[in-house]
Amino acid sequence: MERKKIIYLAAGPPSEAAADLRRLGLHNNGESLRVVVPAELAPQLESLVFLPRNLLWRYGLVSAPWLWLRLMAFLGFSGNADIIVFAPQGQWRFLKLLALALRGRVRFSDGDGMCVPFSLWKVLRRMVAARGPVCVIGSASPELLREILADVRARYPDAPLHGVLPSWYQGLILGLDSSEVVNKPGLALYRRLLRRCVGRGRFRRVVLPWTWENFAGFQWLGWFLPLGRVEIYNENLDAFSGRNLKRLLGHWLWRIRQRRERHRRTLPVGVIGSASAVYLRKIVAVLRAQYPGARLHALLPESLAGPAAGLFDSVGVLPRGFFPVWIQAWRFVRARNEFQCWIVPCTNEPYYRMKWLAFLLPLARRQIYNELADGFAVREPRKLYRHFCWRLRDHLSFQIVAGAAGRHWLSRLGHLFLYAARLLAGVSLLWRIRDRSAPGGRARRFPQAGKALPRVDVLVLGSSRDGDDLSRSVPSGETAGAVRVVRIPDGESWREVNAAIRSSDAEFICLLDPECRLSPADWLHRLLESFDDRTAQVGPELISPDGETLLRGLLLESSGTLVANADNAVRWHRRPECLEVDALPWTCLLVRRRVLLEVGYFSEDSGSIDSRADAEFCRRLAACGWRSLCNRSVTAMHPAVSHFSRAVFGEVTEVIRQ
Repeated sequence: MERKKIIYLAAGPPSEAAADLRRLGLHNNGESLRVVVPAELAPQLESLVFLPRNLLWRYGLVSAPWLWLRLMAFLGFSGNADIIVFAPQGQWRFLKLLALALRGRVRFSDGDGMCVPFSLWKVLRRMVAARGPVCVIGSASPELLREILADVRARYPDAPLHGVLPSWYQGLILGLDSSEVVNKPGLALYRRLLRRCVGRGRFRRVVLPWTWENFAGFQWLGWFLPLGRVEIYNENLDAFSGRNLKRLLGHWLWRIRQRRERHRRTLPVGVIGSASAVYLRKIVAVLRAQYPGARLHALLPESLAGPAAGLFDSVGVLPRGFFPVWIQAWRFVRARNEFQCWIVPCTNEPYYRMKWLAFLLPLARRQIYNELADGFAVREPRKLYRHFCWRLRDHLSFQIVAGAAGRHWLSRLGHLFLYAARLLAGVSLLWRIRDRSAPGGRARRFPQAGKALPRVDVLVLGSSRDGDDLSRSVPSGETAGAVRVVRIPDGESWREVNAAIRSSDAEFICLLDPECRLSPADWLHRLLESFDDRTAQVGPELISPDGETLLRGLLLESSGTLVANADNAVRWHRRPECLEVDALPWTCLLVRRRVLLEVGYFSEDSGSIDSRADAEFCRRLAACGWRSLCNRSVTAMHPAVSHFSRAVFGEVTEVIRQ
């Protein structure tokens, strides 16, 4: 097999040419290598690379034809040859032409051991490339134009920027290298820019901001310039080619949708009066924040015309009867696109006529809101199905008793069918809590297999009246492991509690009254199981020794009063044994330590330890979006529960009102 022949034309500095020969590994090719070097550089290169004299051929302008014949004879008829040229840009051009006249693959070395193949197309493109500035059309506001210019400067750092700006931009500092100011875009300006679009000094490209602002004359002027490279920028600094018809069509459709969306935001929001004034007040507060500046129009029944009319900007009352409904439906057909959306409150209240009308009338963009003011679009079938399942589990009218109490057989059949559906929906829930369903059953412990118990510091606030025994409060066997007990003596203040929290490095902090009697024995595991990503603190349900007083956290009413929660039918959490409340007493409280670092420690203004500081702490938690949960599977027996539910929380209410 014939060995590849290599011709190396070294026209650069001798030291760099010698280093490049070593990087390419060409000095070991022997008789298949020829090094061509200018005559004045040959002695220096010969002393650096130590090549035989027969391999080092000298080049001169007079002897160039004879050198070309010798090289052609060396190459022969074989095309398996590499011609490598190492020469500075813009120098030794005749030697480069000599390399192009030889037979073989011509490559140019960059001096770092890399060779770039010669491309005639790239040379021609470089010869005819534009050398003028980048033209920026001032078809955007000054603030947006500065951001676009910064992006263009980062993309083309070596190109000067020339701006075509409106006359009212005169005097503004935009960061342009040159600019011209025009009063009004027209044919005169187009002819002046047309001369900058031909020749080697023409514009390299045109940057055209195309936003929702009124610069139509400048936009069309820039797009009609006869240049192949026109870049369009929108208000999000997204750039695309203005000569790509597909991208232009997509931008045009997006601009139409954006204009429609801006117009839709100016329209009023409609609300169907299918809930009482109590729930409408919650929903209206959410709507005011979600649609700022939009007017709220309500369609209310006659029973809500008085209590709920003051919540809305305009009200329409729907009388009973067929003809009023027919007239209202005709009005909605004519004014279908005059509302942003329609809010349909779906609660457990008997407003069935308004709910059916909300789905039968031709309303646009219906959204369902529940008792918690959580809304979703009706057009989303998955969320609609989940809402139906949630309503099926919580609505008491779907019980078998209500089904049996019906008078008509169709009503009974429907209730029985819905009750069967509810039972099927509860199978998965019953399966998850099967370990706790039977009395004395073994509960699922925290942590799960393979996971370590998180570190918990139990702060015992004071000493028990019955002695100094913690075995009834802290789980046995845990104090030597991940649970550490810290005593806070009697008569101390919240300052000592905060100091103990600051010195702790545990993941959870537990405040515990030593007079509490907690059950079951794995109460700490059950409280830890209740935590999720948004839960800050968890507490048990409190019960008095006689069993008459039961307390499941505290709830904050709309009037600002903090009342004891003694009912299980309140805000349910995703876990069936947990209730979401507004505040928890410190009698037994498990809280994340990082939450204390985020929202602040307990207030030290009250001095001695009482129930005022923990209420302020719960108020800061709610303001930051954290949850407080009451775990009903853990019970804390305390002799002062009745005092907590009457006198102490009356003081807490005054703190929260402030």
